[in-house]
Amino acid sequence: MIKSIICVWTKKYHPNHKPIIDIGIGLGDMIRGAMGLFEYCHKNNHNFYLDIQLHPISNILDLAPSPFADVVKKSKDEIKFLPHPDKVIEESNDEIFLIACNFCPYEDFSFEAKQFMLQVLTPRKWVSDILNAQLAQLNLQQYNILHLRCGDNEFLNQRNSWKRFVAKQIIKENYEIGDLLLTDSVRLKSEMKTNNNLKIFTDTAIHLAHEFDSTSLLNTMLEFFAITRASKIKAYNRYSHLSGFVYLPSLIYGIPFKIMKMPCHIRMLDVIYNLTALYIDKILKLFKLNAISR
Repeated sequence: MIKSIICVWTKKYHPNHKPIIDIGIGLGDMIRGAMGLFEYCHKNNHNFYLDIQLHPISNILDLAPSPFADVVKKSKDEIKFLPHPDKVIEESNDEIFLIACNFCPYEDFSFEAKQFMLQVLTPRKWVSDILNAQLAQLNLQQYNILHLRCGDNEFLNQRNSWKRFVAKQIIKENYEIGDLLLTDSVRLKSEMKTNNNLKIFTDTAIHLAHEFDSTSLLNTMLEFFAITRASKIKAYNRYSHLSGFVYLPSLIYGIPFKIMKMPCHIRMLDVIYNLTALYIDKILKLFKLNAISR
């Protein structure tokens, strides 16, 4: 039976089927999930559609409504986030599925999937006009992206000074004239503004899985579109995985991608710092437990 699979980008989910962070997933997760479902449907002869009307990003992207737009709108509070939608699809006799996910079992994508996502990620004209004006203001005709993800503590306004110190050392090791600095750290952007040679696009740093307003969303998407025009992407991630925000554009747009690593001496200090922080954290928790037991 041929089924119709509608990947829905949204920020509100079925109460029993939500991502770990209730309000949604990041842009990289959204793109990966859509492309993963596209490939799955292509391989299994199902119809695939993407519907973005329920997400604020629909105001940024120039994408026509899906054929199931009315169905999605009526079911806006019942969209299920499914980590493994393939199992649900295969085990069900339903013909129509409304699915939110970051599912992607594929290491690379087909030409068709990339072409599909190129169409999805087309900005509206007014967004393109702002992007062109900002690139011109920074005199960026040909440039590389220098992307540093310092960690979620930046979004939560928690102490993160050491991670920003590490990021600065990586910038020193990898900087090239005309690099455009993108990072999840507003503080790092502010601290690096004194470097006259380093280009900084906006003062925004958000993750779409957290709360954001329309201005922050626009700034984030402007940075994303700037990535798609880069000659090369150099990326560092505090976590072990690659950031989809920069890695997926490298795949979709065919942009060379380089992983930046900590200098050896900084790596040694980082290990010591993390072990010390972990040890102190355990001691503090022990004191709290003792205080409660008294």
